[in-house]
Amino acid sequence: MLEGGKSEAEMPNLYFDAARRYAMDHGGRSYPDTPEDIIFDKEISGRKYSIFFTVGRRRKGTSITITQQSSSYDIAREEAEEFVRRANESLIIDLVLESYNTRVVTKHRPVTERDFQSFFETHEASIPNKSVSGSPGIVRCGLIEIPSSGVLIVTATLVNEEASINVAGAAPSGLSDAQRSAISQWQDEAVEEIWSFLLAEEKQS
Repeated sequence: MLEGGKSEAEMPNLYFDAARRYAMDHGGRSYPDTPEDIIFDKEISGRKYSIFFTVGRRRKGTSITITQQSSSYDIAREEAEEFVRRANESLIIDLVLESYNTRVVTKHRPVTERDFQSFFETHEASIPNKSVSGSPGIVRCGLIEIPSSGVLIVTATLVNEEASINVAGAAPSGLSDAQRSAISQWQDEAVEEIWSFLLAEEKQS
């Protein structure tokens, strides 16, 4: 399976009882409340895998799923990346709230494109943000929802890893169709205006 690049397979000719005995011989355990599946660990070509056997489709044979186990290095790296992601998301929330409370554009660097985009996509309100990206950077305009402050009207840019965020105010709850249309038009105009400004700055530099 692994040589063929497959992690899942159906083995209609492999009796489940035989597969279960094999698994138990290699450290697997079967439990009374889950008699039709079993999982065990096995090292293959120097790598550790978790192998899961369950009764096959239409109760014929055995279904096999193989998952490579993460090394201690991979686990540590994933935990570090998650810590950084959460820290950067918290940072952007702080920038948004600072701009909302002071009505000035707040800036911070460095902010990565992935963290910037992820924050706005995660907190996007019911009306999708409008955005444009290219050589000058990224512009996003729209509504974002922060639990502590409700729905906020935000324009933001990311240029050379510097995030600039401006909050115009809070959006009313229960938007009417007319208000939604007005916000959509504002988004289009704001994105175009900011993008034109970034392009002009890029030409001058």
